[in-house]
Amino acid sequence: MAKFKSKGVVIKAALTETPTTLLTQEAEVSVNLGDRSLVDVTTHDDTVTKSYIDSGLRETAEVDVTCEYDPAGAVHEIIRDAHENGTVVYLTLILPDTGAATWAFSGIVTSFNIPSLGTDASLQMQFKFKATGAGTFTA
Repeated sequence: MAKFKSKGVVIKAALTETPTTLLTQEAEVSVNLGDRSLVDVTTHDDTVTKSYIDSGLRETAEVDVTCEYDPAGAVHEIIRDAHENGTVVYLTLILPDTGAATWAFSGIVTSFNIPSLGTDASLQMQFKFKATGAGTFTA
């Protein structure tokens, strides 16, 4: 089984369905593809563990990004403005594997933060993205 470093992930973002502009200077990226909801069907007959069935529904993906912030950067401005105005953004994540697997999503920027403006801190932005529907995975 192949193993890959996570360094080198690429994020593209735009207001159109096929983003081509890179989000630069990412430091941390995490992706949660959505927790699946379960229905608790535990009854008094169960004696050791609870029982669940799969409801078939899951949350949509969430992407959390921390990067060095360039207020004049085009994609950084798209992210900031999308958060402020609730505009739909399209993200494509390209993984650093040999096949460059991708996830493509449309969604909403649910938070945008500048975590610290301290004297010993770099200017960073953090944002959270919530997909508004199922993403597309390509291996």
